[in-house]
Amino acid sequence: MRGNTVIRKNILYVLSSIILCVLLCAFAWSQKRDGTLIKHFKLEWDGEVRTYYLYVPDNLPEKMPAPLVMVLHGGGQTLQEVVRHAPARWMQLADRDKFIVVYPAGKNRHWHDCRDDNHGPDADTDDVGFISALIDELAKVYAVDQQRIYASGESNGGMMCYRLACELSDRIAAIGAVAANNPAIQTECTGPVNPISVLIMNGTADPIMPWDGGCIRNRRGNCWNNKGTVMSTPETVEFWRSFLQADAAPAIDEFPDIDSTDNSTVARELYANGSGGTEVVLYRINNGGHTYPTIQWKTADAGRSLSPLGNQNHDIEGIDQIWEFFKRHTIDR
Repeated sequence: MRGNTVIRKNILYVLSSIILCVLLCAFAWSQKRDGTLIKHFKLEWDGEVRTYYLYVPDNLPEKMPAPLVMVLHGGGQTLQEVVRHAPARWMQLADRDKFIVVYPAGKNRHWHDCRDDNHGPDADTDDVGFISALIDELAKVYAVDQQRIYASGESNGGMMCYRLACELSDRIAAIGAVAANNPAIQTECTGPVNPISVLIMNGTADPIMPWDGGCIRNRRGNCWNNKGTVMSTPETVEFWRSFLQADAAPAIDEFPDIDSTDNSTVARELYANGSGGTEVVLYRINNGGHTYPTIQWKTADAGRSLSPLGNQNHDIEGIDQIWEFFKRHTIDR
C-alpha cells in the first residue's frame, strides 16, 4: 500500500510539473517580443514634461518609412498596466509587420477628450498638441511614414481618439476606439474636417460606457461625477457615417462563437464607400463589457476580476482586427 501511495504522489508531482510548465510556457509566449520596449521617455510640451513608452522592433528598415501606431490608455491607467495586458499585443504585431508603437501617457492618467461636461482637473490640457508634437519628435529619429499614422485607445483613450479624428485628421489616417462613444455634448471640439476612417469596438452590456448613451458610470453602477454624458453607440456610428457619407446600409458579418463560456458573441458592421475611400466599422460585442475582446490576453488570467467591467469576449483578437483595419487606410493629403 505504501508503494502505491508513493507512486500516486510521484504521478501527481509529474502531472503538476507538466501543467506548471505548460502555463509558464504559455505565459512566456504571450510576453515574447523581438524588439525593445523603452520606458519613461520624456517630452517637454506646453510648459510640462510628458512621458511615453516606445517600442521599436528589431531589424526595422532604417530608410524605409514605417507606420506609427499610437496606443492611448484608459482613464486612470498607468503605462505599466497597459503593457501588461491586451495592448501589449501591438508590440507582437509590430515585430511581425515592422512598425513603431508608442504608448503616450495622459496628464494625471487622463486624456482631455471632447466631453464639454467632463470637468476634471486637467480640462485645459492640450492633448491634441501633445500628440502632434510627439509625432514630430519621433519623426526626428525614425523614418515615420507620414501617410500611415494611426491612433487606437480604450475608454477615455478611445474618446481621445475621436478628438484626434476631429482635430488631427490632417496627420492621422484612421482611428480605432474601444469601449468608447462620442460625447453627447461636443462643443469642446472643432471638426471633424478631413475624411478619416473610424473603427468602433463596443460592448452592448458595457456597465461604464453605456451602449444606449447617457451618463458614464462608475464600477458601482452610479453616474460618475464630472465624467459627462455620451451618445449611444448607434448614434456614434451614425455621426461618423454621415460625416464621411458612407453607405447607409452596412455589410454585416457574424464571427464564430469560439468560446461559448464567455457569454458573448461578435458581429461586424461595415459602412463602406466613404469620402476618399474611408469607411466606418462597428464591432458589436453582444453582451460584452468594458474591455478589449481577446483570445490571448484574458483579463481573468491576469488576476483581475471582471465582474465590475462585464463580460470579456474571447472570440476575436480585437487588436489584430484593428491593425487589419489600419492597414487598409493611408492618408493621401
